[in-house]
Amino acid sequence: MSSTAFVSTLPTLRDRLAASSELVVGTFVTLPAPGIAELFGLAGYDFIIVDMEHTTISDAELENLVRGAAVAGAVTLARVFDPSPESVIRTLATGVDGILFPLVETADEARAAVSTLRLPPRGVRGWATLTRAAGYYMGRDRPHEPFCAIQIETKKAVDNVDEIVEVEGVEMVFLGPGDLRSSIVGEGFTGDQVDEELQSAIARVVAKWEGRQSPVLGVPPTYPTLRWDRKTCTDRGVRAITLGSDVAFLAGAAKKGIEEF
Repeated sequence: MSSTAFVSTLPTLRDRLAASSELVVGTFVTLPAPGIAELFGLAGYDFIIVDMEHTTISDAELENLVRGAAVAGAVTLARVFDPSPESVIRTLATGVDGILFPLVETADEARAAVSTLRLPPRGVRGWATLTRAAGYYMGRDRPHEPFCAIQIETKKAVDNVDEIVEVEGVEMVFLGPGDLRSSIVGEGFTGDQVDEELQSAIARVVAKWEGRQSPVLGVPPTYPTLRWDRKTCTDRGVRAITLGSDVAFLAGAAKKGIEEF
């Protein structure tokens, strides 16, 4: 099978969500090592999110991570550092399945994210057939429509969640409890008030998924703030989860190895 076949035939995250009511499972990748992306695919993860927001991973390194994941059957989203159309179009050229836009706080910002990923007249994205995303002239009959995911991770975003979830084209809302907690601290809450306000904010977001199918709700259930099990996730309408990250898994195993020895 050629490399372009992976670009054109691998089931997308959109496909995987539509094909099953089970949780779709991913993880964050922060190290520019294609073997790590491949390992997660072999372990059974449906997708990886390459974190370009908090790392120095380049577009070229991202492209090889996408290849590594694809070899093992996993698709890749990129959490971008720069959400501008000029930057995102370069990220899309690597063949990522979609983009996770961090720190989306308003419906207008959500609409801008969607527009960045859609071709005219629905958006502003350009398309070139010479990229890996296009199969180097050979892999696609028509342009791939990237998966659009946004993160709600600030108090302002929670306050605007009613409008954000109604934006057409947003396919996943991913809850970021870590930065949400920092945002609450930044608004002057202290002590036990922080955790109380955080749990209230999380509950407000999750409540939007009572009877709602789209966009899907994604969470990091093992994050200390949550610690949700599978049943809790499904009971609250979650469809996509991320379990840890490459560094977290490596660090945990490394520390455990020394301690047990």
